[in-house]
Amino acid sequence: LTLSMSETPEGLVGDWEYNTDLFDAATIERMAGHFENLLSAIGSNPHQLVSEISLLSAAERQQLLVEWNQTASQYPDDKCIHHLFEAQVEKTPDAIAVVFEDEQLTYQQLNQRANQLAHHLQSLGVKPEVLVGICVERSLAMVVGLLGILKAGGAYVPLDPSYPPERLSYMLADAGVEVLLTQQDLLASLPAHSARLVCLDTDWDSIARASATNLSSDVAAANLAYVIYTSGSTGLPKGVQIEHQAIVWHCHNIQSVYRLESSDRVLQFASIGFDPSVEQIFVPLAVGASIVVRGQLWQPFQFHEYVEKYQISVVDLPPAYWQQLILEWVNNPQSLRDCSIRLTIVGGDVMPSETVKLWQQTALASSRLLNAFGLTEATITSTIFDVSCLGSSEQQLESISIGKPIANTQIYILDRYLQPVPIGVPGELHIGGDSLARGYLNRPDFTAAKFISDPFSDDESARLYKTGDLARYLSDGNIEFLGRIDNQVKIRGFRIELGEVEAVLSSHPQVQQAVVIDMEDRVGKRLVAYLVTGDESLSAGQVREYVKHRLPEYMVPAAIVTLDSIPLTPNGKVDRKALPIPDGEILRTHEYVAPRTPNEEIIANIWQELLLKEKISVNDNFFEIGGDSILSIQVVSRARSAGLQITPKQVFQNQTIATLAAVANTTTSVTARQGVVTGSAPLTPIQSWFFSENTQELDHFNQSVLLQIPNHFQSEPIEKSFKKLLEHHDALRLRFRLNGSDYEQISEDFDNNTSFFSVVDLSSVPKGSQPQALSKIATEFQASLNLSTGSLIQVIMFNLGDRDDARLLIIIHHLVVDGVSWRILLSDLATIHQQLVTQKPIQLSPKTTAFIDWATKLKKHAYLDNFSQELEYLLRQDWSMATPLPLDNNSTNFKNTVGCTATVTLELSEEETHILLGSVNEAYNTQINDILLSALVLSLGQWTENSTVLINLEGHGREEIFEDVDLSRTVGWFTSMFPVLLYLPSLDRLSSVIKSIKEQLRAIPNRGIGYGILRYLCEDPNLREQLQVIPNPEISFNYLGQFVNAVSAQQNRVQSNDVWKFATESTGLNENPNRFRSHLLDINCLVIESKLRISWTYNPNIHSKSTVEKLAKSYISYAQSLIEHCQSKDVFGYTPSDFPLTNLAQDKLDALLEKLAENI
Repeated sequence: LTLSMSETPEGLVGDWEYNTDLFDAATIERMAGHFENLLSAIGSNPHQLVSEISLLSAAERQQLLVEWNQTASQYPDDKCIHHLFEAQVEKTPDAIAVVFEDEQLTYQQLNQRANQLAHHLQSLGVKPEVLVGICVERSLAMVVGLLGILKAGGAYVPLDPSYPPERLSYMLADAGVEVLLTQQDLLASLPAHSARLVCLDTDWDSIARASATNLSSDVAAANLAYVIYTSGSTGLPKGVQIEHQAIVWHCHNIQSVYRLESSDRVLQFASIGFDPSVEQIFVPLAVGASIVVRGQLWQPFQFHEYVEKYQISVVDLPPAYWQQLILEWVNNPQSLRDCSIRLTIVGGDVMPSETVKLWQQTALASSRLLNAFGLTEATITSTIFDVSCLGSSEQQLESISIGKPIANTQIYILDRYLQPVPIGVPGELHIGGDSLARGYLNRPDFTAAKFISDPFSDDESARLYKTGDLARYLSDGNIEFLGRIDNQVKIRGFRIELGEVEAVLSSHPQVQQAVVIDMEDRVGKRLVAYLVTGDESLSAGQVREYVKHRLPEYMVPAAIVTLDSIPLTPNGKVDRKALPIPDGEILRTHEYVAPRTPNEEIIANIWQELLLKEKISVNDNFFEIGGDSILSIQVVSRARSAGLQITPKQVFQNQTIATLAAVANTTTSVTARQGVVTGSAPLTPIQSWFFSENTQELDHFNQSVLLQIPNHFQSEPIEKSFKKLLEHHDALRLRFRLNGSDYEQISEDFDNNTSFFSVVDLSSVPKGSQPQALSKIATEFQASLNLSTGSLIQVIMFNLGDRDDARLLIIIHHLVVDGVSWRILLSDLATIHQQLVTQKPIQLSPKTTAFIDWATKLKKHAYLDNFSQELEYLLRQDWSMATPLPLDNNSTNFKNTVGCTATVTLELSEEETHILLGSVNEAYNTQINDILLSALVLSLGQWTENSTVLINLEGHGREEIFEDVDLSRTVGWFTSMFPVLLYLPSLDRLSSVIKSIKEQLRAIPNRGIGYGILRYLCEDPNLREQLQVIPNPEISFNYLGQFVNAVSAQQNRVQSNDVWKFATESTGLNENPNRFRSHLLDINCLVIESKLRISWTYNPNIHSKSTVEKLAKSYISYAQSLIEHCQSKDVFGYTPSDFPLTNLAQDKLDALLEKLAENI
């Protein structure tokens, strides 16, 4: 944007030059007009304050202050909210008013019960301006209680039973509650108080003796209806006082906007401690509609079942929950078949445009979707935007507006001098009109600060509420929400005053100073607390427990960081940008225990490096904080380098640092050849599978990695690094030749003159064409490997120009490398390169068992007697239960080759992946494959309509079947692939599915490695015939583990090191397009860039893209449901494999554990 000013005979002339990609012509015209207004005002009165100068023209000011706020409308402002309900009772006494699970009340029944309670409350002294507490579980009694209080003339104060006793105690005392409605079961959890108790269950016989007729009271529209407590910046919640007139205003307006009718069934979703509940209860009751009160929180995958059961037509949901629902509906579109929902309201936080795009793909896109904005201080809703009017263009969906003010509401966007800001300019949003609260209970100072005189009204009593929200007007009069201008934040839809959390933390005797911020990172948006303490022994767990007793769960910081001092800016304020990021903190239920022995210290350091955690307790469980079977191999390798002898089996059997350190160095010593290993060996099972499946196109079956490296890296050290890799890792020098009718593998001697390294200069290629050029050249190199005579590795360094990082492409034939091998190679590559450029001696960790020694040992061990357990398992399976996959094209004319494939890829979010790798596994003592395969069986079962699923399951194959073998640093293709028949239990509860799949996987001997040995290595003549009963699976599934974003040096494994990074360009074709595929669907999962990525490779000639996309989305949905289920409160359970000596069935174990729990 450039402004040029010049003097002319006519006066000053300004030329505005702007980028049309960034600015509209109308915006520049407005800006020029504002500049002209500013100059004119200064010229006419050069002595006035700048803050008094308005940029706006008279027409703009009229538009912003008057035209866009002409919202006056008639409503019964002399009525109370229960009067509207009573009028409806007269109209439709027998209509259903409220439903809760299998119970319901008609309007007349609800009115009579509320009247009985109201008469009883009046006898206890309840009258106008008397505050009555209500602390009950969700039920019919909850609605009866609210109406009863209002009919008696009182105002209700909702108290959530889940709140900490200390917070409830403050609210009761601050509100001066004289009467408290509750239930018998909740009495023990209530704090000490002086209120008169009324139990709506055990006292009901007494209450029911009161009159059931409508009663009169002196309550008027100006009296209080309720007081709802919100988060307070001083450390204590503050009560917002809402009068009857404001609720009547709201009900009258909203029923018109929502077009509510008596035939509607409205979901009552929110807790009564939050003001959306007011709308969800009283608006339907004012028009004769039915309320459906949910019980426990409905899981997204269950939501459609409840909607169908209760025929719900209107739902009002918080954004976070709505987003989960949309994902469920997109992945399972059949759940919306004949859906009764006609209106969805979403409010409480920003509506993500990405979720709107997904909503537009669902069957509900033809229904109404409203984005509602409002605050408790302005009675629930102030603006509404009809999202269903939007098209699907990127411009329309760039940011979802919060709409325009509803009836009798004024919205002003002002600067700090209370002057209206121009269209498009951010300012603080102020709300005026009939919706404003009376103020804050017992807080005249806060009331005066937040509820100010309306400078734009002729009515001296008119007020504005300063929201603290940052917003701007759009050119069409709609409003865009931009965030906050103060220390109030939103976490999962909850408004939280950071000052309140800081005050509670500071009240701890050992905390000297506390600062709380909200932080968005890979685990989502969360609160982080920074403390200066006077006691070094004070743990984060102790602080968290202290806070939990004083604040609701959603206000408890997710991470707590202890500092020596809080960083300050030069002017003495907290320097929030200098606060450290609490990356990798583990939220544990037990206390942190530091390593106490040298062995514990070594293992702790290894775990922290591999799992990217700052501090791991010796009692933290490896598999519950992100570990998996593949990472366990790296633990073994790095421990060995540090002088500790452990095995992967020991990691599984001893899942904490404390127990693993205790068994370190207790295994059989393994001696591995350390020089260059040469010689021949038979094929391994997976190599045998490869040659049996393919008789041609053998040379082109690769794996490849493309790295982004600094352009100052020289080619010579890189080539030397790879030569050292070829010398150290013998499998990279393997050749494969026919010996009679069978192939054998030969490990060649190291030849320093081997040609495998190339440098390609693409600097002269236009930048936009470089990716295509790189991919084309990469494909040529991919096809250049030769199994029998040439090198099985090619390395190409691409120069992209002086200003761009270079690329390093590594291509290795799959016969000699696998996922675990890549981790070893990339780590060693970085180590060698660092040693070369710093002119240090090249030193790698000692070699482990040579690949050809492993292959030879497998062949010698391949006798049926050694694998009788595996054979018994295989023959015990009912393979006849497997059915062929549904096909979209039944023609047999298509070849299932690599060149005919396409891939659908979806991801879990960083937060979901973080939970999946960690705390999900605490619920049922699972590992990640148990959860991933549970989701797979559920999604495939839904697609095939068969509860039994047959797949080829791939594993890393480095199983401990020999005590004198260590494969932790051995490069080669070890993958095991074996058929697995998985079935869904008769109980389709998620808990049953997880437990069942876990047990089915645990029943597989030695994680499936025996199948390949029996099929390809064992020479028993009867065995082949016995294995013929096993059908060929049409699906393969492989979890490849976690790949970090950078290649890390052996001695400096901090993963934030940006020297070596994975690049995004194509690596060319890894496989020959004519190679035959063994499966119809190949499913590969891996964690990369902190997200679980699931790729579905298929043949479009056999399955349509829409079929595979639906399947992939269904899988994601089930995975999300499983993650959410495992995070649910009180979800916990064991399975028989957790107690191998007991020989208990699942139902017997569940009964025993339940009995034990009752006795504790």
